[in-house]
Amino acid sequence: MKSSKGIRMLSLDDGSFTRKDKRALVVGIIGRERIIEGVLSFFVDVDGTDSTVKLISAIKKSRFSGQIKVIVLNGVSFGGLNIIDTYTLHKKLDIPVIALTRSRPRVSMLKKVIAEHDANSKEKLFVLKRMAKSVLLEKKNGFYAQIFGRLPEYDIYSYASDFLRLAHIVATGVTRGESKGRF
Repeated sequence: MKSSKGIRMLSLDDGSFTRKDKRALVVGIIGRERIIEGVLSFFVDVDGTDSTVKLISAIKKSRFSGQIKVIVLNGVSFGGLNIIDTYTLHKKLDIPVIALTRSRPRVSMLKKVIAEHDANSKEKLFVLKRMAKSVLLEKKNGFYAQIFGRLPEYDIYSYASDFLRLAHIVATGVTRGESKGRF
């Protein structure tokens, strides 16, 4: 029997959408090291509040449930301002969560936009306040990383960004008909 190398991770990103759209596609790539083992997909409400519940549900329904050791996100929201409650995600699934961004997270700007333009601002601002307790690493492999939970002792960064890029390409390709740009 052949043993598999590395740890299984799930990397997720949303596809293209407009503010007029009601839903946004989210695609997740499941794999370890350079091997892609599966794909998850689901929809969330644009600027809604269902991203955490939908993500937890998709993972629990997956044949990979119980095998995913790290969740990697492109930022902390899907579908615009549909904030992912990384604290709840980590606690309910007992899986560490990493949010990668190319630029340093600007939480104060995000809070301002939510407070000014979102009917669910109180709930979302509470989630953002809890996120402030995350560990923010300086740039690594071209990304800032916010970490929620304790990571396995394994260098996931070299593969996490590759799988995140693939999730972005697939989600954008499906929603636009062709992928474009970098994530």
